[in-house]
Amino acid sequence: MKQNIIHCFLNFLFMSSIFYPIDVMAADECGVAPANGNIICNGDSIPASDVNPYANGISYFIDGLTLDVNGSATTIDTNSKVGVRLQGTGSNPIAVNLVNTLTINTAGGLNADGVRVRHIGTGSVTLNSAANILAAGADGEGLLGWIDNVTNSSNIDIQANGGNIETKGVNASGIFSFTTGTGFINIFSTADITTAGVFSDAILGWINNSASTESITLDIPAGILHTTGDNSAAISTFHAGNGIISMTSAAIITTNGDSSHGILASPFNAPHAQPVTINITGGTITTQAATSDGVLTDTLGTGSVDINMNAGTITSARNGIHTLATAGSTVDVAATAAISATMAVIRDGDRDNSGTDTIGGNSIATTAGTLSGDIVMGLGNDTINLTGGSLTGNIYGDDTVASAIDGNDTFNWTDGALNSGFFAQNGSDLATISTPAAYNGSQILDGGDDRLTADGWIDTLTFQGINATITTGTILNWENIIIDGSELTIATALSTGTDAGTGLTLRNGGILNATSDLVLSGNLINNSVITMQNANPTGTLTIQGNYASNSGQLVMDAVLGDSSADSDFLIINGNSSGSTTLNITNTTGTGAATGNGDTDGILVVQVAGTSSATFTLGAPLVVDGFIYSLHKSTLNGNWYLQSRLKTSDIVLDKQLTSSGPYFPGSTVTYNITISNAGPDDATNLVVTDTMTNLSFVSLASGGCAPASFPCTIPALASGSNAVLTVTATINATGAFDNSATVIADQPDPETTNNTDNMGNNGATAIPPTAVNDAIPDYIAGTTQTIAVLLNDTTGSGGSLLASTVVIISTGVGSISNDGKMLTIPGEGIWTVAANGDITFTPTPGFRGTPTSIRYTVNDVSGVTSNEGSVLLTTQAPVSHPIPTFADWSQIMLTSLLTLGAYYLRIRRI
Repeated sequence: MKQNIIHCFLNFLFMSSIFYPIDVMAADECGVAPANGNIICNGDSIPASDVNPYANGISYFIDGLTLDVNGSATTIDTNSKVGVRLQGTGSNPIAVNLVNTLTINTAGGLNADGVRVRHIGTGSVTLNSAANILAAGADGEGLLGWIDNVTNSSNIDIQANGGNIETKGVNASGIFSFTTGTGFINIFSTADITTAGVFSDAILGWINNSASTESITLDIPAGILHTTGDNSAAISTFHAGNGIISMTSAAIITTNGDSSHGILASPFNAPHAQPVTINITGGTITTQAATSDGVLTDTLGTGSVDINMNAGTITSARNGIHTLATAGSTVDVAATAAISATMAVIRDGDRDNSGTDTIGGNSIATTAGTLSGDIVMGLGNDTINLTGGSLTGNIYGDDTVASAIDGNDTFNWTDGALNSGFFAQNGSDLATISTPAAYNGSQILDGGDDRLTADGWIDTLTFQGINATITTGTILNWENIIIDGSELTIATALSTGTDAGTGLTLRNGGILNATSDLVLSGNLINNSVITMQNANPTGTLTIQGNYASNSGQLVMDAVLGDSSADSDFLIINGNSSGSTTLNITNTTGTGAATGNGDTDGILVVQVAGTSSATFTLGAPLVVDGFIYSLHKSTLNGNWYLQSRLKTSDIVLDKQLTSSGPYFPGSTVTYNITISNAGPDDATNLVVTDTMTNLSFVSLASGGCAPASFPCTIPALASGSNAVLTVTATINATGAFDNSATVIADQPDPETTNNTDNMGNNGATAIPPTAVNDAIPDYIAGTTQTIAVLLNDTTGSGGSLLASTVVIISTGVGSISNDGKMLTIPGEGIWTVAANGDITFTPTPGFRGTPTSIRYTVNDVSGVTSNEGSVLLTTQAPVSHPIPTFADWSQIMLTSLLTLGAYYLRIRRI
């Protein structure tokens, strides 16, 4: 900064009018110019002084003039004098326009500018040039636009459209725009510019008024800029006020001298609060001295700095991009840009380049370009984003040497190659690695200071979406390491924090691949997966701190045999807590008894501290009939795999589900429920069913195949059941029954509940009953009707149908009308009425007892009753006694008394 101010002071000093008396010049060479008018110099000898080579130059002192030098072959060749000079004194603008055929050579005189447009009044200055200019003397600028009045609020606009500009003297810039007023400065240039002296910038814009709030804008889209002297930047700006600085370049830039930066922006007023913006859209910047930066912004104010390198290359013997801003800076390097620097490709802070920053500022550096060199962010809470491209060099969150005032820095690596490492230094720093294509585990990631929280600095490293193998010694000094949705393989050792709230955390599907003997010096929080699986069941994972888990998983290999068998195992030297699912793969074990003592079994988890964690198997471990389960020792808190023979208590229960009525031919259903009372799952359960008085129809549900007996259920988990629905028909009347049995592959500790032959709740098929009918007082020779159904009873098939009453043949007589008539010769005819009554009509003259007959009746279900009988028994004849004399005397007396009473009644009437 000191050198820059000296540069400005000397430039200003040599411009001072105290030197003008030395500079004897002509005036009005192209004729008398009107005020506020236009004058043309074209070498046409009208007037006579308008002629090449203008040995005394062209000079006008008049307000409001526009001077055009546009001859087709105009040459201004002065003897140490200003080539073209225009000075305004009033309030009107002045302008000079130079065509591309113009050549100006001012030889080596002091203050012999190629073109000088100066306003000491309040008007604006415009300079348009395409000329070729050589200014060889000290303080001889190529193009100079100058407002020399602190009250002037007008602007300076310089447009250099092509041409070649060369200066050779001290403090002689190619293009220099300077104002002591408060207006803005605008420079556009595509010219090729070369300067040779010290303090000789190729292009310089300078506002030297602390009251100015206007901007400096430099747009250099093309051109070759080359400075060889010390303190000679290619493109530079100085602002003593509080205005915006905006610089854009795609030029080809080369500087050779000390402190000769490619692009320099310097707001040197402490109250300056406006931003500085630099856009590099192409071209190249090459600074060859060890004290020269490619781009340098040096602000004493509080304004921000924003540098966007969208394309082009920077090659610097010191820093590629160097920002000095207490308010912080933002640097963005695009994918089409490249920077190579000896010290740092991006450096924030450290004004004197001692390696120690005293400025601070919270800065952001984002790069997707090709960078060769370090990124050094200095003090402040800085952010570095590596989003693409490549970086060959280290990234430092602060200075390269840590200090007690380092900031809290953030490193986000989302894409691109890092061919070295990240060093967070002191402070509470964050690093997130989420570039699966570029991170390979060889890069150094150093959180700085130590892994303790007592200093108040807690660093956190997070891996997101990464699958990599970590090289030993590349992950250093992080209190917290988070494997978030990533899979990291760590060979031998990893160190994290040991204090509460620190350690290695697995989350969101993150996997720690600890396939060899890994020692973790710190705590481990397993909310995801730890795998030790590599088909070699001898690995150990040692956690020097505490182990905590929130439904995490631990994957191991083991030889499932007896207690002496090999297994991966977890060693916890601290305390354990939380729940973990243990998934174990058997490698070559064939199963064996381990014993079931408190410390019997295969050791899988060893806990030195408080053993409060819960480990459960993720899946059953069964080998040749042995089932392994986890056991926690009450003596030492360790966890062991213990084996036992696998058993399953299978229970069969049979229930009739149809409610009747039951009769031959009717369909019945019942459920066979098969339950596994454990403790283990069962396989290949074979079910048989033996039926009595039933015919099998179908088998449904329950997963038993085929759909007939015997059938097989492939598997039945402990605590679950299967229900088989069986359909059958009743063969005949009476009881129907079935007996069901189940057996499985596993030993069954209780076989008495494998069979159910207790019947079907006493269910039977009951037919209707035809009750015998007997008429004991049948009068021989008379017709007799018997209501046979009155005393008959129904069965399980429902009510009786009168229409189904038929007479059954007994071998006597002949049956006709489908059983509705029986004729017995010599006795009579038996008939069945529609209401089911049976009538006997005797043959005339038959006075005996009829032959007994038999009948049946059906119920509404079609079930036929037994054979009932009808028996008519003829009544014996009655004998009448002969009256005696006494009997007749009594009869006569009764008759006389009756007649006498009747006579008396008649007479009374």
